[in-house]
Amino acid sequence: MDRPLLSVSRLRVSFAGPSGELQAVRGLDFSVARGECLGIVGESGSGKSVAAAALFGLLGRDARVSGSARLDGAEILQASARERRRSRMAIVFQEPSRSFDPICSIGKTFEETLRVREPRLPSGACRERAARLLAEAQVPRAAERLGSFPHQLSGGLLQRIAIALALANDPELLVADEPTTALDVTIQAQLLALLAELRRERRLALVLISHDLPLVGRIADRLMVMYSGLAMESGSASEVLERPRSPYTRALLDAMPSPGSHYSRGPLRAIAGSVPDPRAVEPGCPFAPRCPDAVPGCLAAVPDLAEEDGVLYRCLFPGVKP
Repeated sequence: MDRPLLSVSRLRVSFAGPSGELQAVRGLDFSVARGECLGIVGESGSGKSVAAAALFGLLGRDARVSGSARLDGAEILQASARERRRSRMAIVFQEPSRSFDPICSIGKTFEETLRVREPRLPSGACRERAARLLAEAQVPRAAERLGSFPHQLSGGLLQRIAIALALANDPELLVADEPTTALDVTIQAQLLALLAELRRERRLALVLISHDLPLVGRIADRLMVMYSGLAMESGSASEVLERPRSPYTRALLDAMPSPGSHYSRGPLRAIAGSVPDPRAVEPGCPFAPRCPDAVPGCLAAVPDLAEEDGVLYRCLFPGVKP
């Protein structure tokens, strides 16, 4: 693998609140190289989106962020919000309807974005570049869309425009935070194919965040499975999907409905319980209260990361099938 473009080490994020400190991310290490796709997966509340938002300085004043995140060798966690906006990284959010100003046309939105790096760029040049970016994101009738407003466009089309907007300043790193949420399966497949194509053509480092492990596994080179603010397993996509070491990874895969399944032929295998309360973090393995193979020792301390065939995992008893 090439030298990492993004390298994150010991990332911690907590929030101060009236009922105590909320620990959202509890020491996260990961990296991604140019042209590589890292998939970050886990249930809602696992800390995936918070970790991404921390990289971009998008958390509120009550957030406490520590650790290190280096983009092409430069520390970004200590950079100002303006410096991060001008850096060579971009993010695409879920629910694209919330990513746009409803009273601002698509063309005006592109103009404002392009002028972050080139304040004196003429309007004509902005529109020309925006049309090219929309065409690259496979938006039909690209030039015409510049006069449209967000409410006039479908969710799938808005997400393509959001991807084009993220490419406006030629990022080296693109973070896509659950970009297929609330879209039908056909549009989901098209957007994943688009992201994969853009990654190859631009040699982008892509971080794809989702709760759908098999979906992300279609295009990711490596996978990191998060739970309760921790990385529970990480490695090549094929190893993680085919030979999961962590009981949590296995439980996620087992909970996915198989093609042709139906409730009349058998119940879905849901994961019992719920994600731990980040305001009351227990000392042991965070998945132990939901794990059918947990023993008292699992509650004593968070297991250290172990390695097997290039896969890192947290479990005292890897290979035990739930």
